[in-house]
Amino acid sequence: MERQKYYQDFGQKLLEDLLRRCTESGLQAGVLLETEDLTDKWDKIARDYLRDAIEQLQEYPEAAIAWAGFLGLAYAQGWDENWEKIQDYTYAQMQGERGFDDLDEHILQNWLGYALDSKEAKKYNEALLSCAQTAITHIRSERIEPQSVDAFYIFAEAVRTLFRIGASLRLYDLGYRFEKVPVA
Repeated sequence: MERQKYYQDFGQKLLEDLLRRCTESGLQAGVLLETEDLTDKWDKIARDYLRDAIEQLQEYPEAAIAWAGFLGLAYAQGWDENWEKIQDYTYAQMQGERGFDDLDEHILQNWLGYALDSKEAKKYNEALLSCAQTAITHIRSERIEPQSVDAFYIFAEAVRTLFRIGASLRLYDLGYRFEKVPVA
């Protein structure tokens, strides 16, 4: 129970830092945009994503973490366009021909419809890479034994956080905002 709180606290601190950085960059408005549908979706695909990401972690740590943010972008796009259609898509169905290796490019081109050299694609690439690098800094500051149980759960919390940030970035770009509603 104590360890689970530790992992959750790590995720919350990371989320607050990433949200602050994205807001300072003009990519958010200080509030994480999320839906229960998207949160539940991560819970359903996390195991499969983690299996692929852990294999890449040693050689490509930024990709292992950032690609979860790209999944957040894609699922948020699907949530906006036609959730009934996309809600049952598995992690494997979100991938292109090269699987995990080109997940970022596949999502940018085929899910969001951007040319890879477009301003929008560059914006998402830079934002999610920066978020992944920040996550790595947070993970390293924990001074956790590599390949330990704690290392796995902290990594899992970091990729979950990137998924949430990616979804929020896309929802923000699609025009979603939290607004105070006047009380009649």
